[in-house]
Amino acid sequence: MQMPEILMYNLDNKKGSRLRLLGLKLHIRVRSVAPEDYGEPLGALAGFQPRTGAAAEEQFDDEMLVLVNFGSKLLNQFLQEMRATKQPGVALKAVLTPTNAGWNSVQLHRELCREHEAMREGKPAHPAGE
Repeated sequence: MQMPEILMYNLDNKKGSRLRLLGLKLHIRVRSVAPEDYGEPLGALAGFQPRTGAAAEEQFDDEMLVLVNFGSKLLNQFLQEMRATKQPGVALKAVLTPTNAGWNSVQLHRELCREHEAMREGKPAHPAGE
């Protein structure tokens, strides 16, 4: 398995620094994604496919994490360490999957926002038929 990595968005602050330290502790590479890279497929940002040079159709200011090469054990360990060390939360989080690897950062952000809103309202994130 390749080295686990966290792609961070809009976390060039104290919270991002704390996440970097947690990454060091757990042997996870942590990397910030610049807004000019928001148009690239997530798989390209993770190094699984070539970069396309695609420009992002828009940008966003929300904090977001994409967890790359995380097995279930590491995912649980990472989330437990975040809670145990009282890391400030990041609402928008996703694990890189074959499905979302072709999406760009803006597309993932839209989907996570939609899912987050549905959960807040107590609705299913993916209504039947989608």
